[in-house]
Amino acid sequence: MMVHSPIVYEDAEDGNIDGWSIYENNSGNAVITNVEDATRGSRVIELSGQGRADGYMLGAIWGDNRWSNENHKRIKWSMNYGESFRVYISVRTTNGHRYIRYSPVDGNEGLSGEYIRIGLGANADDGTWRTFERNLAQDISDAEAGNELLYIDAFMIRGSGRLDDIITF
Repeated sequence: MMVHSPIVYEDAEDGNIDGWSIYENNSGNAVITNVEDATRGSRVIELSGQGRADGYMLGAIWGDNRWSNENHKRIKWSMNYGESFRVYISVRTTNGHRYIRYSPVDGNEGLSGEYIRIGLGANADDGTWRTFERNLAQDISDAEAGNELLYIDAFMIRGSGRLDDIITF
C-alpha cells in the first residue's frame, strides 16, 4: 500500500483566503478573513456572518476547484466556534455524491438523502479551540453499508467562527 503525504489545504500562514468562497450569503454580510489569533499564536481563517444562515467553502463540489483527492481517507481540522455550526465534507462515493455533516451534538443521526449526519459532541461549540480528526471512509461505511469513499472534494461550513489546519491524510 502506497503512503501519500498529507495535504494541507489551509493553515492560514500565507495571509490570504485563496481557495475560499461564500456559497450561501443569506445575511448579506458573510465575510472571510485571514487574521492573527492570539490563543493559537498563528494566523487563522475567520468566518463571520449570521450564524448558520451563511455558508463557506474551501474547494468545490463540482468543477475545476474541487480537490478530487483520491489518495486520502482521513481529514483533520481545528476550529473555535462559540455558536452552532455544521461542517460538511463533500465527497464522491460508489453510491454517488454525499455530504458528511458534522455538528455539535451527541450521537449520530445516520443517512438522510445524500447527508451522513454525525455528532462531534454537544460541547464542540463551547468557544474554545478544538481539533477534530475523522476517518471519512469509516464514517461513510458506518452510515451506509457497502458504500465506499472515492474522492474528497471540499470542506464546507455554516456558522461564524475560526478555522485552522485543514489537512487530509
